[in-house]
Amino acid sequence: MFKKNYLFFLPVLIWILSLPAFLQSSGFAGEEATQTKETSGTVKSSTDQSFERYEQVRDQAVLKALKWIDSYLDREAYFKAMPYETYQVFHEFALTSANPEIKAYAEKAREKYAKRLLQHYLDFGALNTGDFFNALDFYADRQYLGELELDPLLEKAKESWKGWAERKDSLGFDIDGLSWSANELYDLVHNSYIILKVNASISEEYDTFTVYYPLEHAFEDLKKERLAGFKDDDTEEKDLAKTHMKRVFQYLYTISGFSRNKVNYKDALWFYKYLHENFNALMEDGDIALIGEYVDAIRTIGYDEKTDKFVLKGSEFLLKSQKPDGSWGDFDEYAPPQQRVFTTWCAASGLKSRIFLPDTKLQDEVKQILKKFEYDKPYDEFDYLYSSGEITETTAPPDVESSAPPSR
Repeated sequence: MFKKNYLFFLPVLIWILSLPAFLQSSGFAGEEATQTKETSGTVKSSTDQSFERYEQVRDQAVLKALKWIDSYLDREAYFKAMPYETYQVFHEFALTSANPEIKAYAEKAREKYAKRLLQHYLDFGALNTGDFFNALDFYADRQYLGELELDPLLEKAKESWKGWAERKDSLGFDIDGLSWSANELYDLVHNSYIILKVNASISEEYDTFTVYYPLEHAFEDLKKERLAGFKDDDTEEKDLAKTHMKRVFQYLYTISGFSRNKVNYKDALWFYKYLHENFNALMEDGDIALIGEYVDAIRTIGYDEKTDKFVLKGSEFLLKSQKPDGSWGDFDEYAPPQQRVFTTWCAASGLKSRIFLPDTKLQDEVKQILKKFEYDKPYDEFDYLYSSGEITETTAPPDVESSAPPSR
């Protein structure tokens, strides 16, 4: 009796098992329905797998770039040309890279260059303004630097601070008459932020540093200025537009603790609107460093290739333009080390798969300051783009192979 019933239901069972294939071949199931089971038992769509492969290509390109930077700056002459930046590039990737291999490589390089940087500062004479603020930033990161003894560096910085009698001396320049185009405006924001950062990190036995130019004043000055876009700059080189875009990136780095902390785009809405309005013109210009910073800035608010078409297009450009040795940019033999490294650093940062650190009390304070200066003009249309419009859910990334050979 049982065998007869089993034979009766066998054709029905066969039809049920064949139903998914029938639906797929008939067009009732799209690409998203094409799924593959992994050994862990989870199910992933072909689009998800495409993004995973794309991330692997990005990680390969980033690791190759870091190895190029390491080999280039390991030479003493190039290290001395940019000692703090040498440490900073590897510190950035050690803190926020989501790829274990990249993170491990960056941590090892950071340890090497942190020792060299400390010795450089201690052997150096009196700290100038630039070295002073870089030394403070270095000291404020001491929780990540193991047993490296940095108190002598703080003592040296304190001596330099005491030697500056006037406010403009401690900032490095006079704050009167600054314009949005001037590099000094960002330096003011950066330096004020560094003082706040080191004050939050030093022990009670040390006196804190005075903040002469509060961040609140800096953002208030920024609100008074109109950002020039590429369409507003009728020169062939687009220097004004590029300068303003660089300032935007630099302010965003301050807000995010130099991309360590995730930023909600609503915390700096007009900045991101400005960036998106100028994306196509930036891509036409082809400035590798700016495109890298652009993609890095948008990733800092948590968007990636899946959710922002500009990140996808920018990343594709960076991958295709990487050189076989892992670097970016075409430079003649007289190009300074800073320019060579900065271009590759920016491109690699734009491609980096990242994690975010928890917000510190300082970052919360910075974001609260910024919220006071929301522009009066509403950006509902831009808000819509992120909530339900064209910027959400891009298609699968193209098959982009980095020009860099596989890492060994």
